This record gives sequence, structure tokens and C-alpha cells, in this order.
Amino acid sequence: MTAELTMPKLSDSMADAVILKWLKSPGEGFRRGEALMEVETDKATVVYEAEADGTIATILVPEGGTAAVGQPIAQLAGAAPTATNGEAAGMARPNATPVAR
Repeated sequence: MTAELTMPKLSDSMADAVILKWLKSPGEGFRRGEALMEVETDKATVVYEAEADGTIATILVPEGGTAAVGQPIAQLAGAAPTATNGEAAGMARPNATPVAR
């Protein structure tokens, strides 16, 4: 079973972003908190960190490619939950102020 990693919404005004560099390759596993890719948004360049453990199966949007928020950018191997609304189910980050985090 595969799941999809979708382009996360990294800023309030973000509609799409460019993947500058993948930091993980297909077949490579990752842990929660590990850097997966460098993303250029409308405001900044951001390193996106994994929100759950997984393995990259296939990269759908290559380096230099643009993806809209919520668009699938990679397939994940294993039984990870399917992505919904820009974030994978079970990987959603709770809404909290920076102080609360």
C-alpha cells in the first residue's frame, strides 16, 4: 500500500511552491523531524521536515518543479495514511501558538 506526500501549506499566502532540492531519495527511509526537501515559497526558502516516519517510494515532482498546495509530490512506501487537505492523516500538526509548542 502506498500513500502520498502532498505539498504542505508553509505560509498563509502560499498557493504553490518550487521544490529546490530533495534531501531524501526513492527507497530511502526517514524519521519524524528529518529534513525531506528544500522548498521555495512566495516569501522564503524553507526546509520541510517529515511529520511522521516513512520511506520515499517515488518522487512525483522533481527538483525545480512547482506544485500547488495539496498536490501529490511523492509516493510513500508502506501503510502510511493517505494524504488529505495538504497533510497526511495522522500527521496533522495541532494548532498551537509558538509559545505553546
